Amino acid sequence: MKGLVPTQIRSASNCLFMSAGGKSLVHLEGVDTEEQMKRLFWWGDSSHNFYSNFSPSLLDQQPTGTSDAMPPPPYGKTQWESFTGEQDARFERLRLNTPLTSDTPLTKVVASDFRAKSEANLQGYGAELDALPKPADVSRGHGVTP
Repeated sequence: MKGLVPTQIRSASNCLFMSAGGKSLVHLEGVDTEEQMKRLFWWGDSSHNFYSNFSPSLLDQQPTGTSDAMPPPPYGKTQWESFTGEQDARFERLRLNTPLTSDTPLTKVVASDFRAKSEANLQGYGAELDALPKPADVSRGHGVTP
């Protein structure tokens, strides 16, 4: 566990967590057991969050390269709810108006690229996109184009 820094999420409420490429929300390397993981990664108060496109897991762990241990099983919806204690989370597939991939450079993305398709009711989740500051060059159309 040399070099691994404990990480604590003290509070996460009304958030929208979305994976662009189906990757896990949390990926830990160098953790051999679930007990080690729980000493190094802690998720505190959590309520009313929306988790989207995390398939197959929200949390996965890879043991150290020198370990013969099998990696602890990934956390799907049920394990995540148990780990976080969150009772009112939504786990649904979400599509954005502007398709983004894990290869999309963040320097080319603007807040409006994260607007969800209208069929998703996201009221109360995530940042208010229209209230976020806009980069100076957005008026010149430098966001991602579909």
